[in-house]
Amino acid sequence: MSELPGYSPYGVPPPEPASSTTSLATSLAASSLAPPTPSIRSTTPPVFPDYPPTFPDAQPRDSLAGPVKTTSLSDMQHDYFRVTRVTNTTYSIALTTDPTPLYRVEVAPNIAADPAIQVFDLFNPLPLATARLHPAVATSQSCTRDPGGDNPKWRPLSLQHFSSIPLVVIPGMAPIERSVRWQHTTKYSTNLELWMRDPLFGILAGGGTQTTMPREMLLARYGIEGVGFIADRVLEIRRGGGMEFELVVLVQAFAILEADRRKKARKGGK
Repeated sequence: MSELPGYSPYGVPPPEPASSTTSLATSLAASSLAPPTPSIRSTTPPVFPDYPPTFPDAQPRDSLAGPVKTTSLSDMQHDYFRVTRVTNTTYSIALTTDPTPLYRVEVAPNIAADPAIQVFDLFNPLPLATARLHPAVATSQSCTRDPGGDNPKWRPLSLQHFSSIPLVVIPGMAPIERSVRWQHTTKYSTNLELWMRDPLFGILAGGGTQTTMPREMLLARYGIEGVGFIADRVLEIRRGGGMEFELVVLVQAFAILEADRRKKARKGGK
């Protein structure tokens, strides 16, 4: 007697015929199409009832920015750093309000040394900023971006102390390059001032002119004197310009002071 299709005398369905296209990949793909078996968790009623999302109560604001605080160059706030000579070639930098050292500056007095100035923090053996001085290089220059890496950013520092500097003009926006000049407060003074060559926003407060050099154009000072006090090793830096701006101020101030020392030594001074 002929057997009906799909019939087996042993009560077990016959095996499916093998396919020439069957493989591990296709069998796995086929199994992935099977409907998943419901898990116990999916059929279990939720422990907690569903509630609509809640939001914290709005806190009163005294400005559009709320609790976010920013500082910009136009705020005219400053930080003050004390420069302490540790050895003949090493200086320590700390806030005037806290003696804890923050940075170390190394100065190489040899005219052939390159770099001549290096700025370090206390945790990294690589310099944060460096300066190269003439005659080791044709034109003195400073670097505050990857000085020990493969893509350093060098900024020339002319004999008349003109340079460019990265400034964050508006908090949160990228810095822009601005032209600046370092000046001695008097002809024979070691005190330095860093002035912008153009106003911060293109206008001068109070209708001043470039020749009047209003206070808002002053970015930094090294060495400060006033009625009843002298702070000849204090560095004043205006807040809000960005970390790279502050590093440029620090390394260029030391570069100019070292260049002045070398110039004086060539003339027979102490």
